[in-house]
Amino acid sequence: MKICVFGAAGHFNYVSEALELDDSLEVSGIATAGEAGIERLRSAFPQAKEYETLEAMLEGEHPDLVAVTPEFHRTAGAVIISLAYGANVFADKPLALTEEELDDVEAVWQESGKTLGAMFGICNSSWYRTMDAAVKAGEIGEVRLLHGQKSYKLGTRPEFYKNRKTFGGLIPWVGIHALDWVMQFGGKTKTIFSSASSQHNREHGDLEVSASLLLTFENGAVGTVSADYFRPTGSARHDDDRLRLTGTRGMIEAIHQKVYLENEEARRELELLPPTNCVLDFISHIQQGNAKEDALRALRVTRTALRARQASDENRAVDCSDIFGE
Repeated sequence: MKICVFGAAGHFNYVSEALELDDSLEVSGIATAGEAGIERLRSAFPQAKEYETLEAMLEGEHPDLVAVTPEFHRTAGAVIISLAYGANVFADKPLALTEEELDDVEAVWQESGKTLGAMFGICNSSWYRTMDAAVKAGEIGEVRLLHGQKSYKLGTRPEFYKNRKTFGGLIPWVGIHALDWVMQFGGKTKTIFSSASSQHNREHGDLEVSASLLLTFENGAVGTVSADYFRPTGSARHDDDRLRLTGTRGMIEAIHQKVYLENEEARRELELLPPTNCVLDFISHIQQGNAKEDALRALRVTRTALRARQASDENRAVDCSDIFGE
């Protein structure tokens, strides 16, 4: 499969990892259209031809798949161009920074007949796959309470992070990971309320550094999500991802890359499943003809994240019942 990569601000490393796992894949073209970071793409994909624009790369390479990983305000436009050209698209999340942009993405996807997915790569980690398998096996019964955490070190972020119009906000960029986890286990979202703050962001302009979300689901379950850039500089890891699910039979949680389960038996650590790669998973869905759910998931989670940002901006609960349709 021939792949092109557009943009160097997002998680193009998932593509690099996929190449190491499957030698039938080829990255034939790279482009950033003047955006910073082209040297990172050159280093990651030294055999690829470099192009000045996305359009030129599409015309020159005719890729089967475009990995879209630019600065976040450019994602929606690049997804639309690539789909309209006739390529399958695997994009960083969020797919868009406004619901109007997301409507355009969804419309073009529907018209194109191509596949669309988003880079929720943490769900390919050992800890998440282990939790997912245990829940599907009924180890905690019906899930009723959910909490996901994303905590990162702030460091010094690029300029585009400092402007809401180019960054999009903490919830759509960082919180969306934990939001996705909670939605995968919680089901259809009914309402969402959230609050976010840019206080103590170390001169990063509009950048929010703390946020909390409250979700209700159609089945009566309740979910919460927290996201922050306050992880201490002395921490061994850049990230601190956690997920806790409470069900009618027991509880399961992931912390520090380990998974613990307790139900009728005492709390114990579970043996982890091996990790997988999100790009390879998406490609397999394309090949099997069952990638529609990838697009629906990406659209639904992006739209829910944008509604959560709206809830924070307007200090009110926002309805999400229309996101899943009838």
